[in-house]
Amino acid sequence: MSRFLEPLHVTTEDGRTWTVHEEMDYEVGKMGSGERIVVPEGTKTDFGSIPRMFWWGFSPIGLGTRAYVLHDYLYCVQIYSRAKSDKILLEALGVLGLNWVYRHTIYLAVRSGGWAPWRYRAKQIKKESKNQN
Repeated sequence: MSRFLEPLHVTTEDGRTWTVHEEMDYEVGKMGSGERIVVPEGTKTDFGSIPRMFWWGFSPIGLGTRAYVLHDYLYCVQIYSRAKSDKILLEALGVLGLNWVYRHTIYLAVRSGGWAPWRYRAKQIKKESKNQN
C-alpha cells in the first residue's frame, strides 16, 4: 500500500507560497514496490491550486496537504505523464484518509483544469533544456 514516509515540514513568508524544509518521501503502489518519489528540500508549493471560493469545502490546507505538495512537485519535474501524476494525487489523498467523494472531486478538477499549468511548466522545462545546451 502506498504511504508517506516522512511528515511535511514547510514555512511561508507570504501565506501563498510555501517552501519544503525537509525532504518528504512517498512510496507509490504496494509497500516494498521500490518506487519512491522524493520531494526535495527547497521545493516551492501553493498546496492545492484551489480557487478561494471553494475553500469552504476543499481547503488546500489540512488533511490533504502532503498530497498537494507531492502533486505540485510532480507537475514541476514532470517525471511521469500528467495522467499518472494526477492518479498519484488521487491515490495519495486516499492514503491520507480523505473520503471517496472529496478525493474524486479533486481528481476530476485537476484532470479538467491541470492541463494549463502542466503545459506552461513543460514549456519552461524545454526552454531551460535549450539554454543548458
